[in-house]
Amino acid sequence: MNWNCFLDLLKVFPERLKRHIDMEIKNSVIYYKANETKKEFKLVDFEQRINNQLIFDNKENILYSDFYYECIVEEKGSNFSRRRLEELKIEDTENKINYSFQKPSFQIMIESINNVENKSRFATRPWVMRRYDEDKEPSFEDIIRTTLRFPLTLCITSEEKMTIKEYKEYANAFLFNIAYNMSLVFQPQTNLEDIYPLFIRRRTKRINSQHYIEPPKRKYIIDLTNQYHMGLSSNDPFIEFICYYHIIEHFYESVYKEDMINKVQAEISSPRFSVRRTKDIAKVIEIVQKKLKNNNAEYEVNEQEALALTLKKFVPIEELRDDLMDYDDTLVAYYRENQVCFSKGDEIIFNNLADEKIYSKIAARIYKTRNSLVHSKSNDWRTKEKTAYRPFKDEKALSKEIPLMRIIAETIIVASSELL
Repeated sequence: MNWNCFLDLLKVFPERLKRHIDMEIKNSVIYYKANETKKEFKLVDFEQRINNQLIFDNKENILYSDFYYECIVEEKGSNFSRRRLEELKIEDTENKINYSFQKPSFQIMIESINNVENKSRFATRPWVMRRYDEDKEPSFEDIIRTTLRFPLTLCITSEEKMTIKEYKEYANAFLFNIAYNMSLVFQPQTNLEDIYPLFIRRRTKRINSQHYIEPPKRKYIIDLTNQYHMGLSSNDPFIEFICYYHIIEHFYESVYKEDMINKVQAEISSPRFSVRRTKDIAKVIEIVQKKLKNNNAEYEVNEQEALALTLKKFVPIEELRDDLMDYDDTLVAYYRENQVCFSKGDEIIFNNLADEKIYSKIAARIYKTRNSLVHSKSNDWRTKEKTAYRPFKDEKALSKEIPLMRIIAETIIVASSELL
């Protein structure tokens, strides 16, 4: 990145922040205020912070050379002190490698920010301004780092040449050691969009005041509400998806059996049916055999078919579409235009609400994704077809499926309830 690109990049900063630090650009000099002191950031300052020997991998947001490696990491599920992490320095004397968590370098910050396609997420992001210690003289990158709440980076230095593949292997090994010994999980962030999501209007609450809560009028199946509470309380989309799926799955056997009975009843009650015609009896037997397992008296529930039947019984399509639009008005278009990238779950087109094939499409999307989550063994055929869920890497894509699953689960819980 050159100086002019950097000046253009500053336009994505929140306007309120620029006003707060009195930032302005005149004659290619950046003027700003820190601790009530006017400061300057010039071309020479920029050049001192850019090492042209380092390569930036824009696919994974990694800065590296033969002797240096830096990647952005985000802590998952803990609030461990950043200062204590920055004090952690591990030296491997045998392999002549040093590991450390550090504040991100100026170069990886601006390169990774510039790498984000939709930079408006930074302009609308809430920011934090702090007063720095008088004796520390905060630099311009200190302000960027703090106001954007930029994560730490994992830095590895080597006295001997290493390839990027080797650096990634050593980084993975080090992060596992940290997790194993300290119960701290750090995940390399290949996409800043995961850290800085766009602020989109979403329905998180149905009411804005506790005064509008009514006493309950219906009783719900406790097993279903337990699953719902677990899913809603989790920050892990994997757990959320599985909990909401269990709510749908609760009715598989009953709806499957009900469907078989209805088909048999429809066949034998038809005026075309005769007990004296062998082919009519054979047709009834064929209906039953399709539902039986290994020709014994147990039902082999075709789960994807049962899923579609459950949706058809409990979930009105128009209501589902409207609830999705109310939650996030981009979701209907997203489900129409995108498969689930890791499971190849089908697109859902909500245009023709009278077409009952839409239930099969929704069921296929959900069931393929469920299989991808629970069948991820390395020797599984699904892995060979590249449909296994990859923790962290596919988390963003899975999160997009949660509104669909949550709304379906809520609809089923209510539809299967009874009056108190």
